[in-house]
Amino acid sequence: MNVETTAGTSPPPSPQFSMASFVALAITAAATIGMGNVITTFYALHLGASSFQVGLIYGAQSFGMMLMTMPAGFIIARYGAKRVYLLSSILVMVAYLAVPWLKFWYLLASARALIGLCAPFRTVSMNSSFLQRMKTLSPNKAGWYRASQSTGIAVVGPWLGNYLTQNASFIVSYGALAVMFAFMAFYSQSFLPEAEQGTAAPENNGILAQMKLLVRDVWVFESCITEFVNTSTVSIFSTFIILVVVQQLHESQEMAITLLTTQGLSTILALFLFGYVFRRLPLSASYIGSLVLGVAAMLLLGTSDSIPLLMVGALCLSWAAALIHLVNVMRLAGSKVSKSKIASVIYLCGLLGTLTGSVVGGAISKYVGLQNLYLCWIPVLLVVAAICYVRALRAKSAESGMH
Repeated sequence: MNVETTAGTSPPPSPQFSMASFVALAITAAATIGMGNVITTFYALHLGASSFQVGLIYGAQSFGMMLMTMPAGFIIARYGAKRVYLLSSILVMVAYLAVPWLKFWYLLASARALIGLCAPFRTVSMNSSFLQRMKTLSPNKAGWYRASQSTGIAVVGPWLGNYLTQNASFIVSYGALAVMFAFMAFYSQSFLPEAEQGTAAPENNGILAQMKLLVRDVWVFESCITEFVNTSTVSIFSTFIILVVVQQLHESQEMAITLLTTQGLSTILALFLFGYVFRRLPLSASYIGSLVLGVAAMLLLGTSDSIPLLMVGALCLSWAAALIHLVNVMRLAGSKVSKSKIASVIYLCGLLGTLTGSVVGGAISKYVGLQNLYLCWIPVLLVVAAICYVRALRAKSAESGMH
C-alpha cells in the first residue's frame, strides 16, 4: 500500500505536550464554535435576515467546511499542524473583527463561509496530533478529545454566547471571539507538533488517488463507515427528538430540551470515563456492545410513549456513540497511515453523517412517521456491522494466506 507509513527515524514527541494543555485548547476551540453560532444567529436577526437567509448563512459555513476538509489533511501532512493551526486561527480572528461592521446578511454569509473554510485546518490539526499522542497516552484518555469538544460546543460556548449577546454589543461579542482565536493561535504553538511524527515524505499522487489508498486500509475503512453511521444516528436523534416529544407525546418543550441535554451530557461523561472500562475489554466485545446499545436505543426511541423510557433510550445512544468512538481512536492511533490524512477523512465522514442524518431522516419520517424513523434506522446499523465483519474476515484471511 502506498499510503504514508511510519518510519523508524522520526523525532520524539515534543516534551512540552501535556494532556491538560491539549484539553484546554480543545475546550476553548470548541467553545468558539458554540459562541459563534449563538452570536451569529442574533446578529443575523439584528440585520433583519429571514429564517431562510439564516439557514443560508449557516449553510455557507457548512459548505466551506466540507469543501476544505480533505485538502486540510494533506496540507497538514506536508507543512505540519503547528504552522497550519497558527495561520488558520489568525485568519478567523481577522474575519471575526470584521463581522460586526458587515451590514448585509449576504456579507455575513460570505464571512461565515471563510470561517468554515478555515475550520477543518484547526480541527484536523488537533485530531491528528491527538492520534499521534495516543501512542504514548493511556487508553483511559482515548475519549478525552471528543469529550472536550462536546463540552465546549454544547455547554461552555452557548452559555458564553448567550451571556455576551444579552450584556454586550455585537462589536464586543465578536471582539471576544477574536481574542479567543488570538489566544488559541499562540497557545497552540507551545505543544502542537512542528511536523507529523513518523511519516515518510509526502506523496505526489492526487488527493482522490490517496483517498482510495486510505480506505483500502481495513482499520481506516471501518472507522470511516462507523463514524459516518455514528454521527448520522446521533443527528437523527438530536434533529427529531424534540418533534417526537412535543408533537407526538404532547409534552412540554422544556421536557424535550431536558432529554436532548441529558443525552449530550451523558456522552461527555461516557467519553471521559469509559476509557477505564474499554481498556479491559477485547475489541470485539466493544464493537458488539456498541451495536447492542445502539439497537436498544433505536428500539426504545421508536416504541416508547413515556419520557423515562425515552431517557433510557437517549442514555443507551450516548453510551453506544462513546464506545464506538473509543474503538476508532485506539485503532487509528495504532495505524501506520498518516494521522493528518486519517483525521481529515474521519472529520469529513462526521460532517457527511450529520448532514445525512437530518436530510435522510426527514425524508424517511415523511413516509413512516417520526417515531418509526428510529425503528427504520435499525437495519442500517445491522447492515453496517455486517459489512465491517465481512471485510475484517476477508482481511484476516488474506493476511493468513500471505503467511
